[in-house]
Amino acid sequence: MKDLACPVCQSKLNSSKETCNTLMCRKNHSFDRARQGYWNLLLAQQKKSKNPGDDKAMVDARRHFLHMDLYRPIAESIGQLALSLLPEPANAWLDIGCGEGYYTRFIHERLLSQQDGIQAYGLDISKDAIKAACRYDKNIHWLVASGAKAPIKSHSMDLLTCLFTRLMPEAFAQLLPSNGHIIVANSGESHLIELREIIYGEVKSGGLDPVSVMSTHFDPVGEPHWVNYPLALNQTQLQALLAMTPHFWRTGPEAKEKLAQLDNLTVTVNVRLDVFTPKHQLEQTNEVEVCPDLNAEVEGKNSTEAPQNTAVPLNTANAEDITAFESRESTQRSTLESDAKNDKIVNESEIIQSQTPPIVDP
Repeated sequence: MKDLACPVCQSKLNSSKETCNTLMCRKNHSFDRARQGYWNLLLAQQKKSKNPGDDKAMVDARRHFLHMDLYRPIAESIGQLALSLLPEPANAWLDIGCGEGYYTRFIHERLLSQQDGIQAYGLDISKDAIKAACRYDKNIHWLVASGAKAPIKSHSMDLLTCLFTRLMPEAFAQLLPSNGHIIVANSGESHLIELREIIYGEVKSGGLDPVSVMSTHFDPVGEPHWVNYPLALNQTQLQALLAMTPHFWRTGPEAKEKLAQLDNLTVTVNVRLDVFTPKHQLEQTNEVEVCPDLNAEVEGKNSTEAPQNTAVPLNTANAEDITAFESRESTQRSTLESDAKNDKIVNESEIIQSQTPPIVDP
């Protein structure tokens, strides 16, 4: 954990000589590891509410859905992309706004296949989400912290992933070296369009332009990559999907009844993956070739959209069974409140794409 910085004074955090369960900086700010294995580095003044971020119910709903392994095509795409961007040798990577850790675990397994010494960090402002993430992989360093002021040493991450969460280009730029990369995932205009039409009736077009948002500190690498495929959902899968999305809280009684009467529903998965590098880096180096396989169509499926780039091959998932995806000065020793939760890296389950132009819609 040589990449962690004190959230109070920003100096390096080191493991205590007496125990590996305490981190301490040179100014004696200290933080204890939670029983579940995570580090709570969220300062009280960084919280905008008592319990920021996803609550337990939200986390449980998402975890239930993800345990069906229905997001695998998305995770496969991001994993392949991350592998293509990893430098040799690589030090560490960070999943910022990692939620319950599904993607983090999957990506790290892929990266370990290429470099077994790379360190992985998963950061979210929700303590409930990070508690759930600890069940996935104890070897990943799970952090309850603010993404806007991540307790990570400057320019120490080789790779960042920001998946279906708020984009903070200035904060991201502090974490990456000049040759680093960040993968950004957002939903496209047609993502879950069939479900949204039932819930909202008319759905207006429009969405986030990540290139524009990131342009203050980052340059895009190549063109966007798209993951597109139709999903045939049975009633159980449909209700599980709805429960984990922000649409659940906006679904009226009439729409809920209509959805409950459906035996099945085929929806469109339309996900955009962008790669960025710190600004001006593209002018100094050769452009990175980014995982050309991502532009292949999903085997055995016809895309319902026609972006120039389509989906990644489904290596391990049966396309017929897949469903959509979608969210810390005292000079003495200070410990953090165990209840400190998340400052809001907006999680994937909290961002809505509906009738108004959205940010993301997992």
